[in-house]
Amino acid sequence: MKVRHNVWKSILIVCLLFSVVAIFVCFIADSECYEWLFVLPFTYCICSMILLTQRMSLTGTIINLCAFLRYVLMPIMQSLFPVYSFSSFSCTDTETINKAIALMCYELIVITIFITIYLQLHRNVQSLSKQDHEDVILNRFDTSHNHYGAILIFIVFSVLLVCVSPVTLQQISFIAIRSNTTSRIGSVSASSSTLDMIARQFFVIGFLSLFVICVLKLKQSKLKETTALNISLLCAAACTSIIISEQRSSQVYCAFAAIILLIQVYPQKKKKIIRTIGIVFIIVILLLSAYKTFYAFKYGSYSAAIANSSFSPYSITQTLEIYLLGPQTVASAIKFNMAYPSFSSIGQLFYDICRSTIGISFFVKDGGRTLTSAQYNLFVTRGASTSGYLLPITAQGYIVFGAVFAPILICLCIWLAFKIEKKMFNSKSAYVTFFSAYVYVRLATCIISSNLNTVLNAISSILISAGLIYLIQFSISKMTHRERR
Repeated sequence: MKVRHNVWKSILIVCLLFSVVAIFVCFIADSECYEWLFVLPFTYCICSMILLTQRMSLTGTIINLCAFLRYVLMPIMQSLFPVYSFSSFSCTDTETINKAIALMCYELIVITIFITIYLQLHRNVQSLSKQDHEDVILNRFDTSHNHYGAILIFIVFSVLLVCVSPVTLQQISFIAIRSNTTSRIGSVSASSSTLDMIARQFFVIGFLSLFVICVLKLKQSKLKETTALNISLLCAAACTSIIISEQRSSQVYCAFAAIILLIQVYPQKKKKIIRTIGIVFIIVILLLSAYKTFYAFKYGSYSAAIANSSFSPYSITQTLEIYLLGPQTVASAIKFNMAYPSFSSIGQLFYDICRSTIGISFFVKDGGRTLTSAQYNLFVTRGASTSGYLLPITAQGYIVFGAVFAPILICLCIWLAFKIEKKMFNSKSAYVTFFSAYVYVRLATCIISSNLNTVLNAISSILISAGLIYLIQFSISKMTHRERR
């Protein structure tokens, strides 16, 4: 327990030292309109020192690492290779950019205070550190809590549904998306019918459910532990290599959930599990990023796409700005709020939440309103698209609640992440553990590459599909147990 605690502390100290370097780089560069950019790594530095005094949980550590990317790495790139636009939006207004930087700093300070208070109030709650007690979790996933009848039926049903809707398979790739297709695979997904989207979701959940069953069956088999683990890692690699449309997020969810499950089934092999799945994850992400960045669908191969690209440090900075939700992105939200004040109502927020939650969205789809994220995308693309760019969660909080209460939405997400973390490391059901981890990583990383819609969509899609399957299986198991008694 103490060893792992020291490892996480060491990682945070390295990030802290790097942030000190970033402060000087940003201060010396003094790019036009970004004179106060050094305040971002400075704020991270202060907040990290506060968190170093706490006994960090997995949630706190992940948030800290995401904050490092957003508040340290991205400002360095903006200082050295400044960009002042993305899509059709551009901001060279120093006052607005400074306001965006101030809002980002305030967000991190509030998040740090929230994490500190939560950890102080839950000192006795064990999460990742509990896994050091290997004797406690050795037989955690016993057969009494892991029945598969209903889950197997669902897997068969999902296969049959895909057969009925073969276009679903066109949206699914393995390891890398095929190049030289003249059009993006994402365009196929965008034009999918409701049946196709349901079939795709069922296929993914069915495939992942099969992985969970295989892992437990292999563990319970008479195979040598090393052999069982290696086969399980091959299955995990297959899950991580499944690409849905062009979504890189699926790889993050699958890889993380697979690691969480396997290190609890094979607690003595943590390093091997993390190393193996991590390598597969990096390879798939790099290939998928190359497809999206270099437009591989226009060329005969990935190498040809890369050779014909005009990639530069400025394009890297712009990519980081978009995915790490930097000052330009936050400034665009501030400008959007000024241009469309009607989207600042509680009623609009309620609509956004309902419309982004699968199941509930069916009842409000004809409400006559437009999603805030859709209108925001129309704003930054000048009417060209309703999707593609992320409205930061805190920026949406700013639009609805004002500057003081802007971080309230992201703090709710972090609170939920803490709750799911506890469930993830204490459930006796492998199925619950895996899909809790799948949802958890979306919440724990919501400070970057997220908006309210993507978070709610990810949570609700798993609850509606995997959650419903588990409830059916749980109910059947309970009834069977009562009959035997």
